[in-house]
Amino acid sequence: MHEEGQLEQGHHLTGQQLLEGIRIYAIEQYGPMARSVLENWGVKACSDFGNIVFNLVACRVLGKTERDSPEDFNDGYGFEAAFDLPFQPEGKPTTRRPRML
Repeated sequence: MHEEGQLEQGHHLTGQQLLEGIRIYAIEQYGPMARSVLENWGVKACSDFGNIVFNLVACRVLGKTERDSPEDFNDGYGFEAAFDLPFQPEGKPTTRRPRML
């Protein structure tokens, strides 16, 4: 057991693993609105998650190894593909213009 305020050691995630977990969680919580919710919070790219994580590292809320860096989050995924494509109808183009009546 660990004291309150201390983190348990040994549960390291890579930037890519964390990004995938965030993507899945956001889709589960917000469905088709996930990207809009994140963007409303000012999170518009994976590098924004990296900034959040490394601010938490600087505040000693999270830990890191010497191999971890904010750049680990730069080559994550595009938000449109990650959060919009799962809700597109199968076989339909992902960018459609509304038909004019």
